[in-house]
Amino acid sequence: MEEELEYLRSVLANQSALSSLLKNIPQVKNVQLSSTFSRKRKSIESDHDYPLPKKSADLAGVCLHVHQDKVSLEFCAKCSSAASVIGVVQ
Repeated sequence: MEEELEYLRSVLANQSALSSLLKNIPQVKNVQLSSTFSRKRKSIESDHDYPLPKKSADLAGVCLHVHQDKVSLEFCAKCSSAASVIGVVQ
């Protein structure tokens, strides 16, 4: 649970870049965006807030899954680490 919370904090630290990428999804007709983040948040909010050791915000990342007219945004440490190895595509 501590790793998940730290990971989500890292994602939030990079929220401006994520926001820039995701703000255009509603512009696409007949596409519905969802995420499991809101479902997980209830359990996080009911937990006690214990301080965690600081980690780099570079660990944050998300997966964007597209299936027909459905789009899902998921927080995924595994894909985040894979993306950091791949590098930047221009």
